[in-house]
Amino acid sequence: MKKVIWISLIVVALAAFLAFRPGARKDASHDTAVTAGDKVEVYYFHFSRRCVTCIAVENKTREAIAARAA
Repeated sequence: MKKVIWISLIVVALAAFLAFRPGARKDASHDTAVTAGDKVEVYYFHFSRRCVTCIAVENKTREAIAARAA
């Protein structure tokens, strides 16, 4: 029984690694150029307690929006 559990865990871990590794998928929709008429919508959904990474992502997003608007 333990052997089956270990094999199952290894298969799941391998599948997760192959499915979610960076650069695994190349979507054509991400390669489109931005033109002057394009619209950017930013959704903010987060609780009041945020980690350092969440705050850093928010700051970089604000900088990118400000640079795009300028």
